[in-house]
Amino acid sequence: MLNQVQLDAHCTAGPASDAANPLSCLAEIYNDYEQFQPQNLMVAHVNDPGTGKPVKKNPWEPSSEEWEESAIQTYDIEPTNITRQNIYRDASRMKSMWNAVQKYLFQVFTH
Repeated sequence: MLNQVQLDAHCTAGPASDAANPLSCLAEIYNDYEQFQPQNLMVAHVNDPGTGKPVKKNPWEPSSEEWEESAIQTYDIEPTNITRQNIYRDASRMKSMWNAVQKYLFQVFTH
């Protein structure tokens, strides 16, 4: 929940407004490749004993029956692709990506 200062910051321009934007906070998390390791939760993962990090099961399988249709469409999405670590993602990029995901999910669930 936002406090009054954060709520007021939404109505301003500049760094205070950017800091109050939830998408800016999310982008900051995603840009931290040392601490944050997102994964595609539509497919099943197992713990890699060598790294201690989750890796997709090979061959892949959906994480649950309810995600099966989405997993078929998205099994190859790899949000932790370390080759993309030099791509800075800001709030506008996060919003653009979310809009794209919504569009594809809508298509999957309407067919």
